[in-house]
Amino acid sequence: MTASAVWATTARITSNPSPSSLRLYFGRDLQSLVEYEDTSVPILITSICELLYRWGALEKEGIFRTCCDAKTLESIKVAINSVPPSEIPQILARRITKRMDIDVAASLLKIFLRQLPTGLIPWDFVQQFHNVVTSSVGTTNSINDLEMILLRLPGVNYIVLQYLCRFLHQIHLKSAKSKMTAQSLGIVFGPCVFKSGPVKESDK
Repeated sequence: MTASAVWATTARITSNPSPSSLRLYFGRDLQSLVEYEDTSVPILITSICELLYRWGALEKEGIFRTCCDAKTLESIKVAINSVPPSEIPQILARRITKRMDIDVAASLLKIFLRQLPTGLIPWDFVQQFHNVVTSSVGTTNSINDLEMILLRLPGVNYIVLQYLCRFLHQIHLKSAKSKMTAQSLGIVFGPCVFKSGPVKESDK
């Protein structure tokens, strides 16, 4: 059996699969994904970030804020869902070859994060963040409390969040050209990173 067939088989657990068993890459549980890949950060995330570095996209004005071609985005997403994770870098290298397609890669990253079933920062942690920010914003205690909440995140979530923040910080450092300051990036990535509500049974 080929690697692609093995990967696809994970979506066919029963003759009447549940919605969660149909998910291959997008919408897949983060912990199960990195265990399958044997990575600490999903291959899609590292591949996109490396591609954006290579293309010099960190200085592109409006990176992560500019819209992309929806059909191209969907076709690449389908392609990624049809191959094992090890082939994702090749998919991106073949399909994202023009500078105008940088926005497709950026959108793929946002969609992947948005579709994580429990979010990169799960709902119960979002509530804890909100409680700290609204009660003691700007104080030393509030910063310490926020750090403690981050340290309580599931290990894989913390590692991926750390990787993402380091990457976004590099974009912020080039904000004179990209016009994407830390505040701008926060506005764009907030909805992608923070789970907006309790997890439904259908999302598990």
